[in-house]
Amino acid sequence: MKIDVYSQNGEKNTKKIELNDNVFNAPINRYLIDQYIYIHLQNTRQGTRSTKGRSEIAGTTKKLWANNKIGRARAGAKKSNIQRSGGVSHGPKPKFFKLSMPRKMRRIALYSSLSLKASEGSVMVLDQIKFSKKPLTMQAVSILEKLNIKGTKTLIVANIDSSNIKGAFSNIQKIKVLKADFLNAYDVENSRRLLFLQDSINNIPGYSLKTKITESKLENKGLKQKNTKSIDIEASKSIESKVKKTAVKKSMVKKSVVNELITKKPVLKKTIVKKNKVVKSVRTNRSSTTETNSKKLK
Repeated sequence: MKIDVYSQNGEKNTKKIELNDNVFNAPINRYLIDQYIYIHLQNTRQGTRSTKGRSEIAGTTKKLWANNKIGRARAGAKKSNIQRSGGVSHGPKPKFFKLSMPRKMRRIALYSSLSLKASEGSVMVLDQIKFSKKPLTMQAVSILEKLNIKGTKTLIVANIDSSNIKGAFSNIQKIKVLKADFLNAYDVENSRRLLFLQDSINNIPGYSLKTKITESKLENKGLKQKNTKSIDIEASKSIESKVKKTAVKKSMVKKSVVNELITKKPVLKKTIVKKNKVVKSVRTNRSSTTETNSKKLK
């Protein structure tokens, strides 16, 4: 993916920069973007809100008045939640809201959000930003006007040493400056335009800039592919020969087993059945069995 590079004065350079397709042209996973935004907003919560219960309020535990012979409703201590300036029942207490997300999922969310912005055409690349003299904010406003970004919500992704850039653009509304190491899906989705400095692109987490392959490398690559094809053909031939040998061996084994079975005839045993002998089934009564059992016990 190629993008035009702009100068500080808003002019296009002759050379274009080639961006990594794995980052700026990745498959979009909206579920992970939403999940990351939810986790980011949960982690920004401090969780320090708190209210006092009746046990934490300073005051007496004395009964206000007697239950009977007064004509008023029963009342306990002054610190109860019914009374004025009493404790709060079931009020909020300090809570830990922080959540975590695996690094691979965070990077997929970042790459999908960057590819969304790139598909919309809201990604710009600057070669460099240089300030002549102070005040820096006036120069920053003039740079935004020349790039037609003034008044839109933009995220400027700068290099690691970006103290001057952050000081110049921090006073301008709807503009945020981030280091490339801290780039995340929430800040990308929370902005309309993305302004990258050319040096900061390589510092995006998990990014590696693509380089063009020369003709000699391509030729070597073609030769390697041919060599690999010849190796594959030889390997397939050797595998076929091995398979044939194993099939022949199996067939030989089967033939030898069959021949042995034919030569060795099984010897059958003759069984003589006598017709005269008949076995009669004898039935035993329950009474006789009980008597024999009782005798044995005695």
